Amino acid sequence: MAMSQPHNSGPGAPLEGTVTGIALLIGVGLIFIAGLACFFVPRAPLHEFVGDQLTADHVRLVTQHTSIVFPPEARLLGLCHRSPSTASHVAAKFELPESCRESFLQNAIFQVGLELPPHCELGSSTSWWQRDRLKERIDRIQYLPNSTYVGCSVGREGSQTVVYVSWA
Repeated sequence: MAMSQPHNSGPGAPLEGTVTGIALLIGVGLIFIAGLACFFVPRAPLHEFVGDQLTADHVRLVTQHTSIVFPPEARLLGLCHRSPSTASHVAAKFELPESCRESFLQNAIFQVGLELPPHCELGSSTSWWQRDRLKERIDRIQYLPNSTYVGCSVGREGSQTVVYVSWA
């Protein structure tokens, strides 16, 4: 009759728990250090454009990076980005005439995008980014084939139709 050994006995058993504990401690330590590094790393300054600083080139830039087409009657109210290039991490706010709302909602992001609120909050430090105040809000996110994340919210601010767009 063979005798069985208890589960925590035998060669190497006490070391298994020690090795697992050390690995877990190292993992937690690395996560803590990464969190501290993100907190203390200085952020690039925010570049913000409003009013007369905004041009048709800015509107084309938004369409180029997001694939969202804006009607000619749309008015770009604000745009901001952190990097020297406007190719990544950008937020923009548009105003649409009511007559353009339904055709704007035919953009692909509203047809195939995920019905989730955008999580890029780059514009939240500006005076014009007030996405949380939108009424009748429609949210979508989409990952484009080039790995660009796009978030878009459409709703009403007062009597105006407003669009918030961000990409990273």
